[in-house]
Amino acid sequence: MAQFARPNEDELNWGGGDAFAASSGSDLYAMIDETSASDSDYISSSDSGSDATYKVHLSSVTDPVSSSGHILRYRLKWEDAMEMGVDQPDVTVKLLIDNPDGSAPGECNYSLLSKTHSSSSNTLDTSFSTEAITLSTSQANSVSYSSLCFQIKRETAFGAGETVYLSWVELEVPDAPAAGGALPMAMNTYKQMRNN
Repeated sequence: MAQFARPNEDELNWGGGDAFAASSGSDLYAMIDETSASDSDYISSSDSGSDATYKVHLSSVTDPVSSSGHILRYRLKWEDAMEMGVDQPDVTVKLLIDNPDGSAPGECNYSLLSKTHSSSSNTLDTSFSTEAITLSTSQANSVSYSSLCFQIKRETAFGAGETVYLSWVELEVPDAPAAGGALPMAMNTYKQMRNN
């Protein structure tokens, strides 16, 4: 079994006229929060000369007291809307948590994981595909389970209408241990100390 943190509240959306927009309605998070991945609704940003950044809060999950099985998944595609034969724009996704020093609680300002889909390698497809990133042990040990955010940034390239689409996001973590049950053997030293 597992727990899943999924989008539940829009945090910020920068980019002026190039900012991300919902395929329907006004709540962007509702386009990317499905239990099972769906491409029927999505958010998108078209490049007319400005970068665009969108950040969304993820639902809370219970600390699994384990550093294994933490997987970030999302579905992306891009489109050369004007068919100019340009490369895809640079797209960077991040998993964010609260600052480790305790400042700005609940604001998800610290980048725990970052991946750039680079224009130089054209790693995005023109149809939706799922990216899955397994967190390292040290990354999993740093997760703040009550304060998680996902961020996507589309950088401007040619300003020729290149469009990036995001249709789904989730973070999978293991189930929490049963109340009064034995703690998993794989827990890290810090969490052993914290629970003593």
